[in-house]
Parts: sequence; C-alpha cells; structure tokens
Amino acid sequence: MKLPKDHSAVVVARFRREVEIVQQVQHPAIVRLLDVCLDDDALGYISPLGIPLDRYWKTVRNELNPTQLYDRAGEFMTAIAEGLALIHQREVIHRDLKAGNIIVLEDEGRPRPVVIDFGLAFRPGDERLSIVDGRRVRNVDAAPAEAYYRHIEPTTAWDCIGLGWLYGYLVGAGQPDEHRFHWKYHPLVPEARADRVRSLLATCSDLDYAPQNAAGFRLLMDSLGLGAQAAPVVPFVVNADGARVAMQEGRAARDRLAVEQAELHQVCARLFHQQFTRVRELLNQRAAAIRDLPIVLNQNHTTPDLAGRDFDEHFRAAFGGDRESRTCFFCATCGTPPYRHFFVAAWLEYEPNPAAGFLPFHLLLLCYHGDRQFPEKRVNYLFKRDGTFWTVVEGVYQQVDLEGIVGVSMNWLTENDHWRTAS
Repeated sequence: MKLPKDHSAVVVARFRREVEIVQQVQHPAIVRLLDVCLDDDALGYISPLGIPLDRYWKTVRNELNPTQLYDRAGEFMTAIAEGLALIHQREVIHRDLKAGNIIVLEDEGRPRPVVIDFGLAFRPGDERLSIVDGRRVRNVDAAPAEAYYRHIEPTTAWDCIGLGWLYGYLVGAGQPDEHRFHWKYHPLVPEARADRVRSLLATCSDLDYAPQNAAGFRLLMDSLGLGAQAAPVVPFVVNADGARVAMQEGRAARDRLAVEQAELHQVCARLFHQQFTRVRELLNQRAAAIRDLPIVLNQNHTTPDLAGRDFDEHFRAAFGGDRESRTCFFCATCGTPPYRHFFVAAWLEYEPNPAAGFLPFHLLLLCYHGDRQFPEKRVNYLFKRDGTFWTVVEGVYQQVDLEGIVGVSMNWLTENDHWRTAS
C-alpha cells in the first residue's frame, strides 16, 4: 500500500499524477495497481508486494557465477527497458530510475523486475512540482539524471541515463557512486561481456550520447549482444580460437568507446568556440600592444596560419583518442640578446581521462625559458559542460573568466625576472 506522505497541495498533485500515469499502462515490468482510492481524505493505492531489487541482488551476487550474473542482468534490463518503452510512447518520463525504485516479483518460478514509484514522473506540459516559491527543490536521493540535469527540462533520455546506471549496478563489482556517474568509475565483475557493458555505460553516461528513449536503449543492448536472447559469449580462456574471438570482441568494444569519446570534440567545440576565439583575439591584441620589448608572435610553436585557423579545426587537431594531444593557438617568442630567450604559449590540450565533472579538453598556458634556468610555469583551465573555465588553486576548484586567463599571460610577458639579461 502507498499513501501520500502528507496532504500538501504538491504531494497530493504528484500522487494523483502518479496514479493517472500507472493506470494507463499495462506491462509486466510496470507496477500494477490492485486498488485505488482518490478521495481527498483517503488517498492511497495497493500494488503487489515484491522484494526490493537491492536486497534481492545481494542474494543473487552470492549465488550466481559471473556468466549467470550477466545473463540475469541482461534479462532484467531487457524487461525494464521494454516496460519503459511503453511508458515513453506515452511521452512519460519516470525521472527517478534507481535500484530503490525496482522490486522483484516471482512469476511462474522466475524472477520478474517491476518499476515502481512514478511520483516524479513527468510529461511535456506538466507543471514542475519540484519548483516551490520560485526555486527548485532538490531530491537528496535523486537518481543520476535528476541529480545532474535537473536544471533543464526532463526528456526520455533521462531514463536512459538511469537504465545505464542500473546496468552498472547489476554487473558492478561494487555499487557505483551516483554522484560520480561515469562509465570509468564502474568496477565491473570480470566476464567476457564486461567490455561491451562498459561501452553501453559510456554511451548512457551523458545526455548528448544516450539513446533518446527506452526503445533506443533496447536496440543498443541488442547491437552489443547484451539482450535477453543474446548469442552465447565465448569465454576468454577456452582454446586458441575462443581467445582470438574474445580478443576481437574486446578490441571492438574499445573501438566503440573511442568513437564515442571522439565525438566529444564536437561538443567542446560548440561550447567553447566563442570563448577561445575571444581569448586568442585578446592575447594577440595585448601582446602586440607591448612596446619596447622584443616580442615576436606566432613564429615558434605555431605559425600565423595554424594559430589563426577556426577552432573547430583546433579541436579536431587536438583530439588524441586514448592519448594526450594538443595544438598551439598562440605563441609569443620573447627576448633577443642580451635578454633571456623565453616563450609564452597557449595550447588546446586533450586529456583522455579528465577529472570527474570536466570535459576531456583544457586550455594550457605555458611559460618557459630557452636556457631552462628558470622553472617552467603552467596553468591548466578545465572545461565544464556549461561553457565555463575552471582551475585548481591549492586543491580547490575556482571558476575563471577570460580576462583572468589573458591577465596571467600578460603578467608573464612583462615580469622583470623574465627580461633580465642572460649574463
């Protein structure tokens, strides 16, 4: 039985919305209402009582071997995705997919997962009931998509983020941390399908790449051979042919990940094209305005043609797949005898393993002396998906504006220590 936790206007409206949505859908993987009362003074409904997924799965982990665990996870995810596909056809977004909102029922001796708790469900045109007095109220137990993307309007792709998290939970060697939701932080139970699951998790870790609905998630599972009817997977160690096939499958999974990651350069280029163009413009203007000092622009680490190219090209050039790579878009060569020879340069760098919450590119400012007698100076400016730059000062992340970035470069160009004579 479920009753509203109180009778405030928001809670009652949310409860009535939940009942309306669930009553319209009939699917084995979606909770079924056995009885409903919508009287103002007696709101509530009765639904089948099942075992919470987290409790059920603790038992499964202890009873099944890795192959059986992946089989059961594939069956569960197939059923859940097919149920949600029906929900998505009605333009309903569950919005709160997580282990705590899945129960397991026995169906003719077989376990059957059932999605429950549509209290946060949302449809286009619905009022955002989480907005109270003009501010959005945060659910401290929010599922990953709700936690990360609650500042934008919900879409059915949100549920695919949740489906990915559930898959990681089911085959994970430990429960993933919702607050660091990323395919790299899912330790998976070793099994021949682990690489393919990791590819799915990578795809479903970001709204830009996740399937747009549960039907797309189901197709993604099939394309990776992870569905309930997936062909048997060859173990890693059986014979030479089996090992070869397994190796090919692992390489294919890594190739898929590389393609998915490669597309991030397009995201970054869209987010930071204008900012980088402005940074380059300011660096060249301010450096050219410095008088009476021997400074030559864009003649060492880069050339005027390369430095001036469109930043879409710079992002493509900087992308390095699974390796670090970079491209220079500004360089000031400073000092002629008797002055010291040094360089101040700005680079667009690619980092295949960025810190959690940051994109795999950053802006690097670098200052070093030709004679290596002065310590090298460098500052990294990390990218966030909202188009902002961040740097780390004494272990603390701080946001930085364009003027701050340019100011650091100009200070390096004009510091007296850099311009001391070489003798």
